[in-house]
Amino acid sequence: MNRPIRLGLMYSYREGWIGGSYYLLNLISALKRIGAEDCLELTIFAFSEAELDQVRALEYPGARYRVLHEPKPGPALHLANRIAKKLAGRPISLPPAIEESLDIIYPSGLHPRNRRIPNHLLWIPDFQEEYLPEMFGQQQVENRRRYRGRISRQAEHIVFSSQDATNDFRRFYPDSRARLHVLRFAVTHPEYEIIDVESLREKFQLGVAPFFMVSNQFWKHKNHPLVVDALKKLVDAADDGGCLVCFSGKEHDGRNPEYAPQVRARVEAHGLQDRIRFLGFIERAEQLALMRASIAVIQPSLFEGWSTVIEDAKALAVPVLASDLPVHCEQLGERGVYFDRTDPAALAEKMKVGLEGGYQSTVDPGAYDQYIKAFGRQFVRILSRVMPERSTEGQSVLSDSSQGKTA
Repeated sequence: MNRPIRLGLMYSYREGWIGGSYYLLNLISALKRIGAEDCLELTIFAFSEAELDQVRALEYPGARYRVLHEPKPGPALHLANRIAKKLAGRPISLPPAIEESLDIIYPSGLHPRNRRIPNHLLWIPDFQEEYLPEMFGQQQVENRRRYRGRISRQAEHIVFSSQDATNDFRRFYPDSRARLHVLRFAVTHPEYEIIDVESLREKFQLGVAPFFMVSNQFWKHKNHPLVVDALKKLVDAADDGGCLVCFSGKEHDGRNPEYAPQVRARVEAHGLQDRIRFLGFIERAEQLALMRASIAVIQPSLFEGWSTVIEDAKALAVPVLASDLPVHCEQLGERGVYFDRTDPAALAEKMKVGLEGGYQSTVDPGAYDQYIKAFGRQFVRILSRVMPERSTEGQSVLSDSSQGKTA
């Protein structure tokens, strides 16, 4: 019998890109949920013991943990290594001896130095720079294109979080011979039910008003001003029902540092200081408890790869008002409520219907577990395609009725 696949997962905690951190935690939770420890020998890498403690809390059976040391920056730091900061927050560089002890490294921002270790599995979340280049510096756009052009020529396997992103890759890099894999992720939540929502209402000064939740970091493409303008229209038309809008998320955009202050200035210009709450970067369990208590979650983004916020709402069985991005339609299907991402009046109309109780939840309560299992099974399936000599391994974790939902 073949031995298990030796998988190395790269983890880092970043408040500036918390979705990337949650992605790996959710993946490990999904693998644990399907019992993948029989076919995967898991080693988790991070840059500190504190980060590893976050992963240890998941209690994945038999996992190993290694602290990495950051290489000193300098001319020798390869472009691919710098771009890898997007994946793990800091340069990733595994010593050759560690690389040789692993079969697959994920998510990898590097190609292996040692060609005997060909199975670096790359992940491209999205192609935002191709659609919203104005939100990046020119050099950033050029670096991304140069790096992605390189991996389009050299990578053997690339993972995407949506079919939409996969289609984009084929459009921008039609000559690539890489094998492309779609891995739609799902979320596993920490305990939030024990939190008293009334205490949160008091903590964040929400009173008894109904509220909408917007849980995005303050990056310019997240499109917060549209929500502010939509609420203004509701208030002016007296259709607001006394509702509030709660923004949670870190108020910093490294590419556009003026963005968060501009959002606050817009709130003041519209006279909505008493109707919009800026909660900041709050505890995960508190965020989930507030989302669960909201009228609906609003996802107004101008671009997404696969929205963690939408997955949160699906897991919580909460309605979602989402901008009309193709990836949002892929993620929510017929149960999504969509609006023109450039039209505040369109969102205002959807919010009004929500205040009247007009929307069903995105997923039937208790049914989300199938998405978590499908996430884990599809990842194991991808690994078996990367290493076909192990293709008979892990069949027990793939033999569920949900098999194929994420293919």
